[in-house]
Amino acid sequence: MIKYLVKYAKTHSVCLKQSYLRVTKRAIRTHNGLVHSRKYAQAKRLTSRIKTNMGRLYRDLERKLPDNLKDSTEFKRLSSYFSNLQSRDKHSKNKLYSLYHPEVECIGKGKTHKRYEFGNKVGIVGSLTKSFAIGITNFKKNVHDSKTLQISLDEASKVIGDNKIEEAFVDLGYRGHNYKGDIKINVVPRSLKKFSHYFRRLLKKRASVEALISHIKRNSRMGCNYLKGHEGNEINAVLSGCGYSLRALLAHLLFFS
Repeated sequence: MIKYLVKYAKTHSVCLKQSYLRVTKRAIRTHNGLVHSRKYAQAKRLTSRIKTNMGRLYRDLERKLPDNLKDSTEFKRLSSYFSNLQSRDKHSKNKLYSLYHPEVECIGKGKTHKRYEFGNKVGIVGSLTKSFAIGITNFKKNVHDSKTLQISLDEASKVIGDNKIEEAFVDLGYRGHNYKGDIKINVVPRSLKKFSHYFRRLLKKRASVEALISHIKRNSRMGCNYLKGHEGNEINAVLSGCGYSLRALLAHLLFFS
C-alpha cells in the first residue's frame, strides 16, 4: 500500500514529506527475522509501526492533493483499500490480500504441508471413468464446498447435454449440501465396510478426481492465472479444463488407434 501511495503521488507530481519506502523495507526484513526467532510481541509492535507510517503517508497525500483528484475514481479506490488495511486485524472479515488482484481470497486447505492457498475457488466435476473434466465453475467468493454442488452439477449437465448424470460421488466436505435435483448424491464416508464390493469400488473411484485436479493445475496452467479480474478467472478456469480434456481425448484415441 505504501508503494502504491508513493507511486500515485509521483504520477500526479505531489511532493511528500517522507515516502517511508526504505524505512518500511528495513522494518519488513526485521519483522521476518523476529517471527523466525519466535519473538511475536516485538514483531507485532513493528507491524503497528508500519501501519502508523502508512497512515501518515496517506494523510500527507490527502492534504496536498487538489480537489479534482480527491474526487477521482482512482483515489477513491485507493482510499477504500487503505481503510480496509488500516482497520483489519486477525479476526477481520473480507480481508484484502492483493492490491493488484483485489478479488483474491485465502482458501483453507486443511493440509499440514500447505495450510492455505491464495486465489479463487474452482469447482471441478470429473467423469467416473477415463477422468475427463466435464464441468468447471469459478466462484467469486470463498464459499463452503457444500454450497457449490448445485452450481457445479448444473454446469456439468449443460456441458454433456442429453447424457444425464445419474449419480455423483463427493467427499465429506460436501455434507449438508444444497443440491436439489434428480442426481443421486453419494457422500464417501470414512469407513466402507458396510457397503457391497461393487459399490465400494465406485466410492473409491471418487479419489481419481484429486489426480485430475492436480493435472489441470500443473499441466494446464490453472495453478497460475495471468488474466485479470473475475472474468479472467472464469476464462482461465474454462480454458484449462478444455485443454486437459482435449489432451485426455487425444491420448485415449491414440491408445485405441
